[in-house]
Amino acid sequence: MTREDIIIDSIEEDLRLQKNAGLLAMSDLGNEWTEKMLTEPKRFMANDVEIRPDSIRNFRNMQIFVMDLPIGRQSVLNPLNILDGSRRGHAKSLKGFLKIIAEHNFEDILKNHPCSPVGNPNIFHHQKYAFTFMWIKHIYSLGLFKRYIKPELNESFTALDLGSSCGIFSGLLKREFKESRHILVDLPQQLSLAHYYLGLEFAPSCRIATYKDIAPLDRIDQDFIKRYDFILLPWYFYTKLLKGAIDVFTNFMSLQEMGRKYFDYYLGQEPFLSAGFFFTMNRYQSAPTYDNGTTILDFPLGDFTKLHFATMPMGTMRYRRKGIFFYTHFPYPSQHFEFIGKRRIQHVDMEAA
Repeated sequence: MTREDIIIDSIEEDLRLQKNAGLLAMSDLGNEWTEKMLTEPKRFMANDVEIRPDSIRNFRNMQIFVMDLPIGRQSVLNPLNILDGSRRGHAKSLKGFLKIIAEHNFEDILKNHPCSPVGNPNIFHHQKYAFTFMWIKHIYSLGLFKRYIKPELNESFTALDLGSSCGIFSGLLKREFKESRHILVDLPQQLSLAHYYLGLEFAPSCRIATYKDIAPLDRIDQDFIKRYDFILLPWYFYTKLLKGAIDVFTNFMSLQEMGRKYFDYYLGQEPFLSAGFFFTMNRYQSAPTYDNGTTILDFPLGDFTKLHFATMPMGTMRYRRKGIFFYTHFPYPSQHFEFIGKRRIQHVDMEAA
């Protein structure tokens, strides 16, 4: 069996166990994610369990769950890349993102970590760089992480990424900091893609804990975490993490995409309350894209000493087709903030006290 065959078999085993336990469904996701969960898993699996190899090999090209740029191959031999206004607009956006990377002196990070081909994304090549929108956005996040958080961490830190999607940011952190460990929290179907991506990206020695490893545990402590490079933690096992198990808690966008019930749930449990650092990029307000009513004022930023705060610069570089051959700039519905903080208010476990 190939490495890919072994990973796909493991994914199917995990999904089958979760399906038999009735753990694949989730409610209160909000309109957009409720719709996505009805359609997106079917694009790469059948019967909630059986992986379609051709689809999962191309999940980034197919943009399953998450949209990315460019939308097509950027070969100059393709006349669409010259004539289609939307494709030219996307290229202009990507060049603008590269300029932002340069302004922050993060070019070496992108040079050292060119876009992974796993999942067959449409990679944009410009100058000496290879990236997509999602990739360069996470390169930017990695640059901020290195600048503001890493100087205060040891080499074997543990980071939790809530709403991790296919695991690009966790993978970049692992590339940059070889001794680090990573916990990815998401829906089981998203974690299936992360299993595939990380399993191939870090083959052959990558140690990944999945549902079958976590289900028998009452609690997830540091001894368990140290046994793995990545832990794929389904959202419903979130509270198994013990107090103090996480050094850095990250979330990019998804907190304000979920219903208020889950927003409060994730920020009210020990994995967040005892994490030493919080790194997030989110909307100043969820409206008008989402209807959960949350804003920046709902984030407990006051529990942290601010290390970095800014409006995320990549949100403004957006272009779309005008007619057929032209493109025009359009503002994103809501701006995003970026915040990095070090915890200064120690959480007290009232039950233990």
